[in-house]
Amino acid sequence: MTTDYVKSICQLGLCFIMASTSVRAQGILLAPREIGQMVDASLEGVVPPNTSLSQIPISKRTILFDYDRTMSAFGQRVVREDFQKMGVKRAVVLSSRDVLDDCGQAGDKPCMRLGWQVYVYLQPMTIAKAEAIVKLHLIWADHDPKRFVDGQPPSPATRRRSFLTESSVEVYLKRTTSGEWVFVRTGVATAG
Repeated sequence: MTTDYVKSICQLGLCFIMASTSVRAQGILLAPREIGQMVDASLEGVVPPNTSLSQIPISKRTILFDYDRTMSAFGQRVVREDFQKMGVKRAVVLSSRDVLDDCGQAGDKPCMRLGWQVYVYLQPMTIAKAEAIVKLHLIWADHDPKRFVDGQPPSPATRRRSFLTESSVEVYLKRTTSGEWVFVRTGVATAG
């Protein structure tokens, strides 16, 4: 876009600036326990155990939680030993984006490290004292669901065509009178 084009739109009163600000810049710094509540509320609201991703029940998939990526997004120091302070109630296993290294969206990589699991992390969008909008990112390999065996990694035949699938969902949360963050509703969901 040229500067003249932008100027002409602004002169019509249609100009606005969108800025992404960190949680720290918004003046709200959450305790790890509060971020843990947001993780639990988001997972429960978007992918409760009785739902499925690519025809495989969430209850049969391990949730790989990227603690480092989540805490960085919330403007927090990343100290792995502090994960317990989050008090996440949902069964998760700590992980990192490295689990996606052998995956691809074209189906040309085996995606062995991710297997049947789901990689997740949380990103704040807007945080206020009593309301928040966060984005839950979910990434999983879409293996042939007919070949799923509970507790077993995908077989070599299944891994031949493993497509990486991603979904990002806006999650609206509110703080209860007791101070706990709870799920309200989902917003825009995107797939990539």
